[in-house]
Amino acid sequence: MNNFEREVKQGEFYKHFKNKVYQIIAIATHSETREKMVVYQALYGDFQFYVRPYHMFISEVDHAKYPEVKQKYRFEKYDVNVGSIIKEENTRVFMQSTDYVSEKPILVQSPNENNDVLKEGEVSPLLLEFLDCKTYEEKLDKFVTLKNKADDRMLSDIAMSLDITVESEKLQDKYEEIKTCLLTFVHFEDNRMR
Repeated sequence: MNNFEREVKQGEFYKHFKNKVYQIIAIATHSETREKMVVYQALYGDFQFYVRPYHMFISEVDHAKYPEVKQKYRFEKYDVNVGSIIKEENTRVFMQSTDYVSEKPILVQSPNENNDVLKEGEVSPLLLEFLDCKTYEEKLDKFVTLKNKADDRMLSDIAMSLDITVESEKLQDKYEEIKTCLLTFVHFEDNRMR
């Protein structure tokens, strides 16, 4: 598959070869040069927005410069529900758009990776992965990947692990409260390390 066959669409998720996940916000056109551009948002840290020429976004990794990188493309389509790259050569799967701009998360109650309901006393493997994160930035990165997987029990457990109280009743609002707390923790963690 060459670069010109790769199609990037608004709402899709991509993983950079340096291991960070982003969501496509828009495909834009440069007002002066008419060059096609990709507007995308980081799903970690302070959720910065970036712009990159379309041809560069879909280009292959410079393996001469980065010989240790196994990823073929600079950005590869990423399934946030599973936590893995979607092989574009084998499938044309398009992700359901999640609205990060208006901050209205779509949460589905599926407490573990197999969509099985946990039995009393069982702990979700996804929750364990979150708890294993060492820094708040890692926790925030992991939390964002749980957006379509978290149920009420998991959000309550995460809040408890962070020693925060979540006041909201709705699942979506609980998610947002926890994310806001994590963003604050990341901000202060970063400032403390300087």
